[in-house]
Amino acid sequence: MLLEFRVANHRSLREEQVLSLEDPAQPRPDGPPLRAAALYGANASGKSNVLAALRFVRDAVGASHRFWPPDGGVPRSPFAFGAWKSEPSLFEVTIRLDGVRTTFGFVLNDDRILEEWLYVW
Repeated sequence: MLLEFRVANHRSLREEQVLSLEDPAQPRPDGPPLRAAALYGANASGKSNVLAALRFVRDAVGASHRFWPPDGGVPRSPFAFGAWKSEPSLFEVTIRLDGVRTTFGFVLNDDRILEEWLYVW
């Protein structure tokens, strides 16, 4: 189950944004996450782009080897204004599956994946 999602420099999400499903009232870090989360805000405030970022992670992990051209760069959508367009994008997902907490993330630019990490505990 999803515990946390982080994204930066993706579409309208310029600075790092965090969607956390961890219950702040839980005394233990391994307690049950929240059952639901809601994204709300004004029109064009980035709600759909959070979901688009989650889809990007899914596609990057599951299908990049099949659909991204080997020498064609990375099909990302960075923030379009100012210097942010040339800055790297960040994606990180924390899940718990069968009691095992796992964090996977990566940083990429238009050319390649710059960093990638996986923590399991």
